[in-house]
Amino acid sequence: MKKLLSLLSVLLLLPLSGFPAEVTASPGPLEEVWNRAVHQVAVDLADQASPPKVIDRISFPDAWPDFSFSGEDDLLEIWLPPIRDQDAAVFRYQDQVWMLDCGDERAREEIVPMLKYLGITRIDRLINTHPHHDHLNGLYSIDEAVPVEELLICFPEDATVHMTAAMEYCRGNGIRVTSFEDESLFSMGDGLVTFLAWMKTDESEDLNNRSAQFMVSYGACDYFTMADMEQRGQRQLVEAVPAELLKADILRYPHHGKQAMNEELFRAISPSLVIITNAARIVEIRDSSRFLDYKHIPVAYTHYPNTLIHLVTDGRRWLCENVVYDPSPWLLPEPSPSPSGNE
Repeated sequence: MKKLLSLLSVLLLLPLSGFPAEVTASPGPLEEVWNRAVHQVAVDLADQASPPKVIDRISFPDAWPDFSFSGEDDLLEIWLPPIRDQDAAVFRYQDQVWMLDCGDERAREEIVPMLKYLGITRIDRLINTHPHHDHLNGLYSIDEAVPVEELLICFPEDATVHMTAAMEYCRGNGIRVTSFEDESLFSMGDGLVTFLAWMKTDESEDLNNRSAQFMVSYGACDYFTMADMEQRGQRQLVEAVPAELLKADILRYPHHGKQAMNEELFRAISPSLVIITNAARIVEIRDSSRFLDYKHIPVAYTHYPNTLIHLVTDGRRWLCENVVYDPSPWLLPEPSPSPSGNE
């Protein structure tokens, strides 16, 4: 902006003899420069007056304080609970509520209170990206508090002891189980919100690298969530999916931030905001923190007590914010039996 104003100042001081005496159909070279400069100033001022696509009040709390959605379109909301080393996210659109992964045994203290706080009375679909305990074992306490209608899986029912136990629980509690695969496409409500699954990794890889990736899209806005995929899987993903399809406004960073990402994949995604399901400034995410610091990308961490991450979009822009709440009224009184173990 300063450069443009300087250019206009210089042009104003130029002798008027540089312009033709009469207006002609073809402006002179100096007049063309002037017109381009004025146009660029107008564009720049308009850009400054319009909110960015991602309004990040997590990293910049005072960003666009007067912004609000027009109310012309239904909103997609994404809520992330105060979790660490586990994954769970709630999606609300129109009259539907979906979850993507459901955390581990800590769900009763960290996820259930959020569901109750939000007034959620049912989970229409719970999608599991891979059958490790930190993505699946929260099923029991969540279903106890907020009934789950359907569980979507992409691995065999006996893939792990956690999956086997979950299948037995679903059969005993009336939860419908449905399988999905690579490039399965699911839609919420009127169909404008879509979940596209990618499972491009070779079957010889471990469960983390084979975990399902989801591109969640609404209008011009995209949220990419990467489960626990590590470097080997990331290389295969970026080789299998065209770069233009990987672009996303917000990235849920893979595997709780425990590794730096594949450079080519991150460049293709090119996010404006990164979310890590972990705590800030701890040794186990040192490499990813350095990677993101070098990229100058704002990062939001989920593990802040009594704090929810709230992302909302009308399909044109995102509003990203922290919501502070008191979980104590909704804590479950006693633990539910569930399998244990770590991966």
